[in-house]
Amino acid sequence: MTGTERSAAHQRWTSAPASAIALVTFFGSWAALAWVVMKSLGLRPAGDDYCWAVGAAYGPLDGLRFWWETFAGYAVHNGSLTYVVGMPLLHLPVSLVSAVPFLIAALAVGLVSLLPLLSSRSLTVRQRLFVLAALPTVMVLWWVYWWFPMTQDADGTNAWLAVSMVHNQNINGGYVIEVAVAIALWFSAWLLVKHRGSKWLWLFAVAGAWSALSGPALAVGNLLLLVAALVWWLWFGRDRESKLLTGILIGAALIVVFSLVAHVAPGTQARANRMGTSFDLSLTRIGEWFIHVFPDSALVWIEAFSSPGLLIGFGTVISLGYAIRKLGFAPNMILLRNLTLAAVGFALTLAVASRITNFFVYDAPYHAVPARIAAFLAVLWGGLALGVFIAERWNRQNFVAAPLLLVALVVTLSGAAVAVHMTVAIDARKTEWDQGPAPVIGIVTDYLEWPNARTCWQDLIQIRPDLPKRGQGDPPYVFQLGERRPVLT
Repeated sequence: MTGTERSAAHQRWTSAPASAIALVTFFGSWAALAWVVMKSLGLRPAGDDYCWAVGAAYGPLDGLRFWWETFAGYAVHNGSLTYVVGMPLLHLPVSLVSAVPFLIAALAVGLVSLLPLLSSRSLTVRQRLFVLAALPTVMVLWWVYWWFPMTQDADGTNAWLAVSMVHNQNINGGYVIEVAVAIALWFSAWLLVKHRGSKWLWLFAVAGAWSALSGPALAVGNLLLLVAALVWWLWFGRDRESKLLTGILIGAALIVVFSLVAHVAPGTQARANRMGTSFDLSLTRIGEWFIHVFPDSALVWIEAFSSPGLLIGFGTVISLGYAIRKLGFAPNMILLRNLTLAAVGFALTLAVASRITNFFVYDAPYHAVPARIAAFLAVLWGGLALGVFIAERWNRQNFVAAPLLLVALVVTLSGAAVAVHMTVAIDARKTEWDQGPAPVIGIVTDYLEWPNARTCWQDLIQIRPDLPKRGQGDPPYVFQLGERRPVLT
């Protein structure tokens, strides 16, 4: 056998297990995704979802102005919830009103997670399609990350966040999509600087404005990350790219400017007065803030990486990283390493930002959602880099292929099982929702009758009389648009 023949035989021998890994992972995740998509038609809204639909009834632009005047000046946050949550609930069939934001959020996270691979200029069309074929895998892993604790009868924050991410689309539309787009904007801006592309300054400006107008937690988290990036540029940057420094400064400046604009908006001030929040910066207040923020933010950061659902994701991307390298695709290891470290740091800055938000505004578990998104991406990128490293380190040996194939099989089946468990909960709440009140643990209750005031649901069924009565008779009033405007907390 000649050297060329031996090389070809070795290539076939090593690519066969890699192909099996990819086939097992893709087949299992595509099947799980199809099942979840079908069952997502049983999702039903909860809590603030109804209020965003009532606000959207004022119109695409007047609805945004209404929230600006009554709720908050964070235009991106208001717009995302109005168009992704409110509009579907106002116009689409009941089976789609919650499925649309639920699936869009997972799709957004999946696309962002694949950006380091899709951004490669050397990709062939076949390789690009292969990467896109992994999108259902990431979407399923995203749901597994959140829902796995519920399979263990967990309680506390993990349980609250799990049911929130599935049943309350206010979280998907108001946090997940905003964070995913922000990460995509920052990454794209940085990539244009590295590749000497044009429009990089505009992207930094848009990323800064988007981050600021998405809410205080994301604004503070991004600002802290840019400060860290500036320190890195000054002390560790080798090329000292001046465009990158300009972009960092522009992005930070716009975060500060637009955050101030959002803070002085009439809706933000009105909400602060209703909730009794204060931005007092006395010495006593600063001391309380320091004691509250830093120990708690470390716990939030650790919790983001200690969710047991990440183990399934980590095992999946390690085996998948090994497979794609053996199949001839060479991801940029330096990029994956840097992005992993950046995502770990971003999770930390977002954890600190979540505690700051809790201290100055109000305490809510969903303020930790952005930090968990960054943690999820860090684990995916880190696991992918580790899988590629294993393939390159033991390039001539095939003894790692069988264990990784077994890992791929186990984690794929485990992920599918968690996804099925989640859909059982979706079916159960649909039955409750059809019959009457269907409150979700830890979320604003879904009472059809509120003892002290009319609810957004009661207003919504006057705007959309085609919605099911849910076991209730006709309300003793007729809602007139503008008569009562929904108030969120």
